[in-house]
Amino acid sequence: MQRLLLISILTLSAASANAETYKELSVAGQVGVGGDSSADTTQSAQALAEAKIGMGLFLPEIGLNPFGENIYFLRKPLLGVTAEAAAAATLQSCDGCTTAEGALTAAGTLHALWVDGSAGFKYQAPVSMNQKFWRPTRGLEERSYGFQFPGIMNIDAVEDEFEVHLKLGGFETTRTEVLQHIGAATEHLGDDYSWYVYGFAVDVDLIKESFRLRGITYEIKYWVSPHPNTDARDEPIPFVRDYRDGADRVSSMDLTLLDFGRSAEGIGVTRAAFGINFLTPLNPGVKDFNDVGYTWAFGVGADSFDLQRTLWSGDGIVKPRYGALGWNVEVGSFQRISPSGLAADRGQKLRGDLGWKISDNLNASLTATAIRAERTLVYEPWAHFLDDFGDTLPTVMGRLEVNGVWQLNELANLSASSWLENSDRPATTGEAGTSLDAGVNVALGFAY
Repeated sequence: MQRLLLISILTLSAASANAETYKELSVAGQVGVGGDSSADTTQSAQALAEAKIGMGLFLPEIGLNPFGENIYFLRKPLLGVTAEAAAAATLQSCDGCTTAEGALTAAGTLHALWVDGSAGFKYQAPVSMNQKFWRPTRGLEERSYGFQFPGIMNIDAVEDEFEVHLKLGGFETTRTEVLQHIGAATEHLGDDYSWYVYGFAVDVDLIKESFRLRGITYEIKYWVSPHPNTDARDEPIPFVRDYRDGADRVSSMDLTLLDFGRSAEGIGVTRAAFGINFLTPLNPGVKDFNDVGYTWAFGVGADSFDLQRTLWSGDGIVKPRYGALGWNVEVGSFQRISPSGLAADRGQKLRGDLGWKISDNLNASLTATAIRAERTLVYEPWAHFLDDFGDTLPTVMGRLEVNGVWQLNELANLSASSWLENSDRPATTGEAGTSLDAGVNVALGFAY
């Protein structure tokens, strides 16, 4: 009875937090044409299409408001749903060939009091240079399920001049079923697992300045590695199987002591982070077989901005958040499991972004990334398989991308982009190994 009374008081005390149901909806898409040239001099023309949709529906938020001010403890929507989906397709024509490829991502979250449940789907999702495992995604389907516990204590302070959000002790976990499609055949490779725990998270939003701080976070991920198969040898490598479901896995474990981010007018520090990372490539069950290294990042910028990523191979346009010109330079550590899953690589990464608002309707941006890494760990009896699978680490990897967007009206825009990349990053339609790619595309887009 006392517990029921406490819940009733907590609900009534926060009814003023948000007394109305509210909705969100966004739709965007683009169609275009492009060309791509790889190191083997194969020329191709492409027809490109991409569409995104996002929506949200929330019932009133509840929380504890003991002071009668705009300060709430444990504030969450009573019930809410958010969903987002994106799809991209290319029709590629080259000398004597025509191929159609696609990528699809979708995610949904059910918000219910202090526990969120989520589900997601990916098919041939592109590999980002920020990922810890550059797993090839050609024919790869991923179905994920998870839940998030936002924290043992949430504090929200909202005023006209500022917003402060504090979370303590949050937890997230996800399980992903991984399927491989080869022609008409489908193989269940196994399941990915991830756990994420953070000690505290603080977000401060002022009128012309915002801060983001994460501390004492712990993240561990296990990825299924696609089986090296008869494409390179007569028999698969005799891996020791995972006892849970017989899958071959690699893993990454990160302990981040501090990750600070800032966005503001003028020149200043935009990011500072430090932590420790453990990488475990494929091996036959060797005890304590992992590579340990420090992770760090430091960034400086002016009128910094957020990236607007797409499902296409690049980052897309970047726009200054304040003023007409914004730039950001960040240097830090680089760590990954190689595309075959057989090796751990570490080094340094440098990234620069420049965004220019030429006029109210015209924006341009330039993004450059450089990576220098070395192979730090591989199970020696299997080292010769790296060449068999085309897994040779380039001395230097990098990407240069230029984008422009012309806003035709409130709904439509015209965009153009070009890029040059040298890396072994797996492409949805590409082969294993290092390649030098260049391309350009032009697209007509819309957003609502």
